Amino acid sequence: LTESMPGMLGPMEFYGGFTGTETLPGERAADYWVNNPTVIEGSNLYTMIDQNGAHKLTVDGVTLQNGNRASGSGSLLYKNGGTITVKNTTITGGHAGGTAGAMYVGNATGSFENCEFSNSSATSAGGFAYLASSELTFTDCDITNNFTTVSQGGAMYVNTCNTEFTNCLFENND
Repeated sequence: LTESMPGMLGPMEFYGGFTGTETLPGERAADYWVNNPTVIEGSNLYTMIDQNGAHKLTVDGVTLQNGNRASGSGSLLYKNGGTITVKNTTITGGHAGGTAGAMYVGNATGSFENCEFSNSSATSAGGFAYLASSELTFTDCDITNNFTTVSQGGAMYVNTCNTEFTNCLFENND
């Protein structure tokens, strides 16, 4: 990508891990996200996925990396409203000059499964993520090596959310 995808409306689906012979996501081989990586590179310039409104967002088998948002929240993924499903995905290397180094999710419901969230930072709350007014589940996710300079949620800052973590690893977040 040479530009961000700002303020996209309508349902969005990002699927990775294809070898080139499949026509549907269900046809991908086991461990598709490991054996056939699909990387969306931000080159430290852009917010990669930016969606507002009561729409569905699906990210499956993709690596989002190296986003930068000079001010505001969520350098790699910004989701406000609607539903979100993220699975078998790596989100790494995000930086925001405000909150939520890599990911902001607000006013949404959704799930995160078998994900890696790492090496992101924010100058305000939520080194990796800022979660606001949402109902979210995280299952089998690793949240590692994230930090914020104000010591409010090195990994995540959770504000007025119903959030459940099952079998998740939080390590080296400051």
